[in-house]
Amino acid sequence: MYYISIIICSYNSEKTILETLKSVEAQTYKNFEVIIVDDASNDNTLKIIKEWQNKTSILSENIMVISALSNEGIVKNINKGLIRAKGEWIKIIAADDILLKNCLNDNVEWIKKNKDILVLTSIAQYFSDKGILNKVSPSKRDIKKFNYNAKEQYNELLKKFYICSVTSFIKKEFLKKIDFFDERIPMIEDYPFFLKVTKLGIPIYYMPKKTVKYRVGESVSNTQINIRNLKFYNSQKLVYKYYIEQNISFFLKMHYRYEFFIYDLSIKIFNNRLNIPSRAFMCFLKSFDLYYLKKKLKNWILKDEK
Repeated sequence: MYYISIIICSYNSEKTILETLKSVEAQTYKNFEVIIVDDASNDNTLKIIKEWQNKTSILSENIMVISALSNEGIVKNINKGLIRAKGEWIKIIAADDILLKNCLNDNVEWIKKNKDILVLTSIAQYFSDKGILNKVSPSKRDIKKFNYNAKEQYNELLKKFYICSVTSFIKKEFLKKIDFFDERIPMIEDYPFFLKVTKLGIPIYYMPKKTVKYRVGESVSNTQINIRNLKFYNSQKLVYKYYIEQNISFFLKMHYRYEFFIYDLSIKIFNNRLNIPSRAFMCFLKSFDLYYLKKKLKNWILKDEK
């Protein structure tokens, strides 16, 4: 019976973390520990965690809270949790997402059937504060990519990050072997990880079951107020620099550079405000990106469901 380490990443998550914690507590598979890594929250997140600890049915020895003294970024905090994790398998989730009750059980049963699996993904159901949305990840088109070998998956990842990392279920021993996540990129742990894994010849496996509810709304990676969250955007540039730039064609390289140019210029002109004028400006500039137009045309022809 596998022992699982659930790592919950929190930062100013007072509005959502209790729902996340309750979803962990409701798991049908009970052989797990909970490690909460908090990135120096300045709201009531830690207070809510403490209150939950006093009430939960999960044994206190199976709960660990690691709180940073200053804001360090998600990658360093996850690695802190991984170093202390005792589980054979790792389940990482943000403090605003929800594990479906059979999440751990479904993952464990799937890896039992295939001992070659080191990294397993599945389906995430999108939701918001208003309820369940008519959207899941991965898309029907991206699901096909999990039938590819590792090299083919790597080449696809160089073009687009298509893996719903919130569903990931990863073998601890393998994470340790590759030195966990790359702390040079403070705000993004998943994209560099999957690029590294597939480049090493390790395929990403897929389980066609819903295991997680992924919250859509204001977040580090998804802002509705600014053109870009600048810390996250800088990490995106670092992913490109360390993992993508030297491994792609000239045509694709020009696409990435032009995309960064569009965002850099728009952030400067519109003071990083996302509004109708800034949206229109970026849309106009993107119309000169041949790679972007080619991708849009291909998606339209294939009627890609996102």
